[in-house]
Amino acid sequence: MSHVANLPVDAERSDVKNVDINLTFQRALGRGFSLNMLAYFSRFMVYVADSPLVSERGARDQFIGTVGRLFRF
Repeated sequence: MSHVANLPVDAERSDVKNVDINLTFQRALGRGFSLNMLAYFSRFMVYVADSPLVSERGARDQFIGTVGRLFRF
């Protein structure tokens, strides 16, 4: 059973919901391999940040970072 079901419902609005920044980096390593990095940051704005789901169970700032190796053939 989901814990989200216990949170109050907040009406959706058409204002700006969040601001995102994405940074990507790719470097060829040779023989079809490359190194890939991604950094993603998102900040929830005014009423979304104050919604029950974010204020009680989440965070206003969200960050994701990945590093990977890619092979193309």
